Amino acid sequence: MLTTDIGIRQRLERERNRLQTVITRLRNQDSELGPTDREHNQALEMNLQRSLAQVEQALLSFDSAAYGLCDACRLPIDPERLRAMPYATLCLACKESQERTGNRRRAAAMTGSPGWSN
Repeated sequence: MLTTDIGIRQRLERERNRLQTVITRLRNQDSELGPTDREHNQALEMNLQRSLAQVEQALLSFDSAAYGLCDACRLPIDPERLRAMPYATLCLACKESQERTGNRRRAAAMTGSPGWSN
């Protein structure tokens, strides 16, 4: 756990506040927009909501002493990674593995193949 870097918790709290503010502004603009802009704002809000959920989860894990541990392998996440992305839940090795698996699945879906090789 990265308890020595109190700045990370403060960054997470500031990011949560910023995201909540932007989401509120988008919702308030919705009635003033045409259909295309409204659709764009809804997509943007969905992305912001996902980011907000990640930040809130990081704050919860910070409070439960699980902050800084990889959700997959339970090893500590590199402090530099957490400084760059305070809401990271996976160490770099597990994130890369997740992305490789996702890329194989997407490729398999596009080609109709099962996505693995012997």
